[in-house]
Amino acid sequence: MVFTDGSKLEFDRRGNWTDVDCKGTQVPAGIVPQQIVDYVEANYAGATIRNIDRDTRDYEVSLSNRLELKFNMQFMLIDIDD
Repeated sequence: MVFTDGSKLEFDRRGNWTDVDCKGTQVPAGIVPQQIVDYVEANYAGATIRNIDRDTRDYEVSLSNRLELKFNMQFMLIDIDD
């Protein structure tokens, strides 16, 4: 599903979101697990989450400062791509 502002949502066949991409704005806080929000706020002050992608193994988050963070399903940071 693509919105008029360019934001995009993708769902799996069960109706669960798999990808939320907010072009130029931040992903709504209610979508992002609180542990990830807390980590970003504590470690990247001022950065916003622009994209979040999840599958059965991990969450991938793209920040407004162009960093990409990967968290396992227990919300532990496992990779940073700059």
